[in-house]
Amino acid sequence: MTMVTSDKYPNWKGDLLVGALSFQLIARLELANGKFVAEERMLEKIGRVRAVVQSPDGFIYIATENPGTISKLMPVK
Repeated sequence: MTMVTSDKYPNWKGDLLVGALSFQLIARLELANGKFVAEERMLEKIGRVRAVVQSPDGFIYIATENPGTISKLMPVK
């Protein structure tokens, strides 16, 4: 799980990205004033998500198993 603080994803700033092992997806949890307001399920059936991290360069990376991959989330402009 990681909190998005990067300006590279302005619409997600302040939200949480959570990886799910058994559901094999990434969920974005939208927060407002520190409280949960909505969930968006993304990248379903991508494999068991082992890690979701925001790197020092501001990009978000996802590590999965089955298949074993590391993927970079690229913002859409």
